[in-house]
Amino acid sequence: MSLEECTSLAAILAELTVARERDGELLTRLTRLLNAPSSDLPPHLAKVCAQAIELFAEDAARFLTTPHWELQGERPILVAQTPDGAERVEDLLGRITYGIPA
Repeated sequence: MSLEECTSLAAILAELTVARERDGELLTRLTRLLNAPSSDLPPHLAKVCAQAIELFAEDAARFLTTPHWELQGERPILVAQTPDGAERVEDLLGRITYGIPA
């Protein structure tokens, strides 16, 4: 491995570390939001968040922010921004809850 490749690898690793820290901070902020009164959220989004919390407990924020293949690689929290999208995420959560395959 050349010196240039090592430098590039070091830069990539540094960026990955920063991204992981940023993702951790975002998860913390989202967890706080999910634990706030649901009146702060639109009703369709509050319902999705409540289902995610019921199913995943402290990992709800991670589920909501992780791209999911059944949502065409989109993050559930982003899909759920609209009532139709929220219904898609609710369906996904229901299938996970009852172990129904896609």
